[in-house]
Amino acid sequence: MKEPRYVSLNLDSSSPAILHIDAEASLPDMLDFADHRFRMARQLLASLEGADDCDLRQVSNAARVLLEDGCGVMGLIEERLATG
Repeated sequence: MKEPRYVSLNLDSSSPAILHIDAEASLPDMLDFADHRFRMARQLLASLEGADDCDLRQVSNAARVLLEDGCGVMGLIEERLATG
């Protein structure tokens, strides 16, 4: 059975999946997507110096979402490379 072309990046099963990634996208495009999210998360986390508790919660939540997206795409890349 063929895997679906569009795979949900929704890691929170309590809400409906609306963000999907094209599992057949080129590997360079997928790597670029993941890299961009990792870099944005790193920049957000680097900006936390001097932040108050509310800022910390908001920025850490945004970084978590970016990291989840990047890790989800990296998982798809790993699957593609493993299956050749």
